[in-house]
Amino acid sequence: MSIPHSQHQQYPTIIALAKKLEKLLSGAILNDAYTLSSDELVLVFQLPSNIFFTFKIVQQYQSCFLFFEEGKPEKISNAQACFDAIIGKAIQQVKHHIGNRSFTFIVDANEQLVFKMYDGLVNVLLFTDGKVTDVFRERITNDWNLSLADFTKNPAVEEDDHVGKFYLYKRNHIHPLYFSITKQPDNLLFESDDVTQTLNEFSKVCLNHYRFASTKQQLLSKYIAEANKLEVLLQKTKQGLESKQTETSSEEIANIIMANMHLIPLKAKQVELFDFYHQKQLVVKLKEDMNPQQNAAYYYRKHKNGNLEVNLLKQKLQSSEERLFVIQKLISDIEKASTYRELKPFLPKEKEKKQIAMPFRQFECDGFLIWVGKSAANNDELTLRHSHKNDLWLHAKDVTGSHVLVKWKAGKEFPKKVIERAAQLAAYYSKLKGSGWVPVSYTLKKFVRKPKGSEPGQVLVDKEEVVMVEPKVSE
Repeated sequence: MSIPHSQHQQYPTIIALAKKLEKLLSGAILNDAYTLSSDELVLVFQLPSNIFFTFKIVQQYQSCFLFFEEGKPEKISNAQACFDAIIGKAIQQVKHHIGNRSFTFIVDANEQLVFKMYDGLVNVLLFTDGKVTDVFRERITNDWNLSLADFTKNPAVEEDDHVGKFYLYKRNHIHPLYFSITKQPDNLLFESDDVTQTLNEFSKVCLNHYRFASTKQQLLSKYIAEANKLEVLLQKTKQGLESKQTETSSEEIANIIMANMHLIPLKAKQVELFDFYHQKQLVVKLKEDMNPQQNAAYYYRKHKNGNLEVNLLKQKLQSSEERLFVIQKLISDIEKASTYRELKPFLPKEKEKKQIAMPFRQFECDGFLIWVGKSAANNDELTLRHSHKNDLWLHAKDVTGSHVLVKWKAGKEFPKKVIERAAQLAAYYSKLKGSGWVPVSYTLKKFVRKPKGSEPGQVLVDKEEVVMVEPKVSE
């Protein structure tokens, strides 16, 4: 019998979810929308009954986890606003796309919020007048080019896809937890005729499992690698110590030289002498610029250093053996852990993050931070990796120059004074620095994109306004 795949993102589940959300959210107002990371989206709705309902999407461990709960969660400080164009608007209808693992929240005739549930490419896209104007996972760059027709271009004949029950099972497999729409012979953990309840339970249990399994594997990999290094070090140290202890010592060589000085010619590089300690002939290397007595003195000094070296090797051997014992005990204890809580004692304590020097020029105006790129490559770093989609982006129009960002502040518009100040900086750090007046383009960062294969610092702007300013670096 083949191992069943989890069906939490398969077509019948998506249909059932869309139908359930249609009952729940038709007429509901989108009260808030924000991201907690690049792969975690929170949507808060106010139902017609004035009850809040939260829908959260988490994309981790190459899978999508959906959470549903009544109430409005506490919004943490690092939350970044999303889909602000439809905040406060009502969901008119929820519809699934026939033949596609996707569904849409119809806001009005011009705006739709589309949920694309394609495995690792899960995304949420805001369409305005048929064009993508905002996305949840910005790094899936191809999604900016999608159209609504892409979700309906090959409609299949829809059959009766009604699902009566949903199940959560556990099995003996590398992926032990799975969601099913049919009964299975594995260990049943949860069942319900409510798709959101089952998806919620699946996400909670499965995400905890993967979090535990991933953390455990990382810890084991770390300590096993250290144990392997220690074992190699121990072997080399033992070999070095054994070699030092079995070879003729420098003190013994010095004594052999003293006993055979009459046989050693001057300026000899080496000489064969009888080793009376081990009853054999021994080739002794000599310093040709030293006489026999001086060579003996050299080997006496070397013996003292050799004793220090042997002692260091013994100390190294002991400390390595003690550390290996500790590491092996850690590995054993980690292997026994069966819950995330049991792993916590082995996790490194969080250290205070060292302040990293900002790689961009920094300015401030009326409480708004302004960042300015330093080079073409640095412009890409600023615009693509250190920006929020609601930041204000500026650039001297049609000439080479620095990218400029005014950092977005939740709930605040960009004042005219701040825009002009940032524009002055964009003009100053451009090829038109010496001109009297310079046209500067500005737009929200979400309307700026980098074409594939383009040169460093080169971008395309979908929407822009222009302001004329004098180039200035100081106010």
